[in-house]
Amino acid sequence: MKIFIEGYAHHKNEAGIGLLRSQGFDFDRTYNSDVKYDQIHILDKIKKIEGQDCNHVYGPHFYHLGMEHYDFSENEYMNCLSEWNKDLTHMIRPEIRCTTLPFPVDVDKFLPKDKTGKPVIYFKHRNPSILKEVVDYFGSEFIVAQYGSYNESNYLEAISQAPYCIWIGSHESQGFAFQEAMSCDTPIYVINVRSLRDEWGATIWRNFLPGHDLPATTASSFSDDCGLITYIESWREDFDKFMSNIKNYSPRQFVLDNLSPKACAQKWRDL
Repeated sequence: MKIFIEGYAHHKNEAGIGLLRSQGFDFDRTYNSDVKYDQIHILDKIKKIEGQDCNHVYGPHFYHLGMEHYDFSENEYMNCLSEWNKDLTHMIRPEIRCTTLPFPVDVDKFLPKDKTGKPVIYFKHRNPSILKEVVDYFGSEFIVAQYGSYNESNYLEAISQAPYCIWIGSHESQGFAFQEAMSCDTPIYVINVRSLRDEWGATIWRNFLPGHDLPATTASSFSDDCGLITYIESWREDFDKFMSNIKNYSPRQFVLDNLSPKACAQKWRDL
């Protein structure tokens, strides 16, 4: 497939573009009006490119705020990355045409090792009191990976050897670190959010659409084979259920089936 792609890309999305190249995708970063493209992807804005009748996909590096006056044509889509975000977008802006095209996880880099290391607690953009409660409850047997204060090589070393992970994160449209943990075949115990408003310190969500729930999840792509989802009021009680089933989880297979370069390439082709 021949794709023109433009705009800012987070480094994980940029890596995903490279992985899609390995699946036969040909990306142009400089527009060539003589080329007939199979898709147009504008990553950080809406920008209609005339003369190309293919699908135009916008995002994921902007949100739908302020887009209520834009009239999407039949071949224009917003990339919501995951189904929950698509559902939320349709709730807020039902006129927006959406698709869900995740970027691939590097399954050859994020590989499982012998599960002889310490379990990991991952913490991102939640009330710090939740982390304190979890650490106080379990003691010092965990490695804590706090968003913004660890490097990837240390995270990979820890998560690839962890027998399981406790995830205390805010909403994720994709959530690469989460999916990379699953690629390492590490079962995840998710202390989930219920709303965008659960993101700690994000005043934008507190003031946005008052009276609406703004439903969200930390686990953007997940199944019962990957681990267990719990909530702040029940995580202590549910942990035994998670541990009793620990040998039956196979999160890496879920990633191979849904988020690997091969699986993501098929979703991009299907559009």
